[in-house]
Amino acid sequence: KDVIRKGTRNGASYWFCHSCRHYFSGRSRVDPSAVYRYYAEGTYTIAQIAERLGISCSTVKRRMKGFPLRSISITPRTVALQMDTTYWGRNFGVVLFMDAATHRILHFSFIYRKEHIEDYLAGIAYLKGQGIQVNGVISDGLSGLKKVLAPIPYQYCQFHQVQRIRQLLTNHPKHPASIALKEICLQVTHSDKEQFTEMLSQWHKQWKAYLEEKTYSENGVSFIYTHRRLRAAYFGLTRHLDVLYTYQSFPELGLPNTNNALESLNASLKTKLRLHRGISRERKQRLIQSIIISYNPSSIKGS
Repeated sequence: KDVIRKGTRNGASYWFCHSCRHYFSGRSRVDPSAVYRYYAEGTYTIAQIAERLGISCSTVKRRMKGFPLRSISITPRTVALQMDTTYWGRNFGVVLFMDAATHRILHFSFIYRKEHIEDYLAGIAYLKGQGIQVNGVISDGLSGLKKVLAPIPYQYCQFHQVQRIRQLLTNHPKHPASIALKEICLQVTHSDKEQFTEMLSQWHKQWKAYLEEKTYSENGVSFIYTHRRLRAAYFGLTRHLDVLYTYQSFPELGLPNTNNALESLNASLKTKLRLHRGISRERKQRLIQSIIISYNPSSIKGS
């Protein structure tokens, strides 16, 4: 008798309780995690989520805003660690740490500038504090990273190396020297260190004079190397020789030769966030977190 039906709004009946002096509806409260599951799929707009869950757009936004930040639970073990950073603009990115054996994300952190070595060291230190022993690292060659990680074996991602050579020489180089070097680079995943070193050596013998051609200024004294991009490609390959085949030197560690598994997640993040253009940084962070959580469905705990 204390509860009186007061009317209908948005398809739900509203009631008033004289005892507690509160209005309420018969509609069940939507769990924020249900909202984020739809949102993280990257195929629904806020209006579509509201329609599917039977709530208003403003309620969808409130539920997303109240979705708690979470961390990933970690079982102490030994892992080969894949590391990479992906960006949205110049001043926002996420640093990812993946178990190379299971392809599960172990840790992630947001940054608001260009990546630094300290970001990776901080992530490794956190994982060590959680009982993770890192027996090898696969990354994209951030300058100085190999040195600070020593004595941990370091594998430079061969996919990133190929991409770098393509940037320097283009997909369709014109000169025979560039064509030949690009073809050698494409053999990096199909050869071992000795074979690859020999191919580079033979290339250098053939094209050494061309590689050292100079263009002088008007005063005839100062000069620049004429084929600077080709030089950068060649010396980049020779500089990375020691880390391009680490996975072959330590077969017992199970190191992959690329970061492709991590790149797959990066591509998924990019695609899904592209469907939610214009959202605030806070909501973007929560969306990224939600996608990572769904990528690890059985390894999440409350922070």
